[in-house]
Amino acid sequence: MSPAPKVIITSESFAIEAGPDMYCYAQVPNILNPHQQWRLIYYPEKDAVALLIDINNTTFALSAPSGEKYPKLRQFIWDDSYLWRVAPLGGNLGIPTVRDQSHCLTWEGTKWAPGTRLQYWQWHDQGNQIWKVTR
Repeated sequence: MSPAPKVIITSESFAIEAGPDMYCYAQVPNILNPHQQWRLIYYPEKDAVALLIDINNTTFALSAPSGEKYPKLRQFIWDDSYLWRVAPLGGNLGIPTVRDQSHCLTWEGTKWAPGTRLQYWQWHDQGNQIWKVTR
């Protein structure tokens, strides 16, 4: 099996970048930046993907456990908070977890700039909740 290609995930012209505090932030897209290079691993039994990133030779997964407002990078365990329905899998252009289709990834606030924090918020079909995956 070949390794999954690395991609960047963007919304409102900003890429999801892993921060040193294990949370994620908006940054200008740069496919050469390893903190923006995500791998999407498909799990057919859940019709979902894990969003993985390698930092200092360790693989982390983006997760949003129940009750947490901000997704965080953690080492992957088999848990629905680590599995996401990426468009078009989820039926909309948002990225919700498997366990909660009414919430999705979004940039925090109403004005976005580099450094804006990635949040897990109720789906409202807003521009900051619509995502693209590119190589």
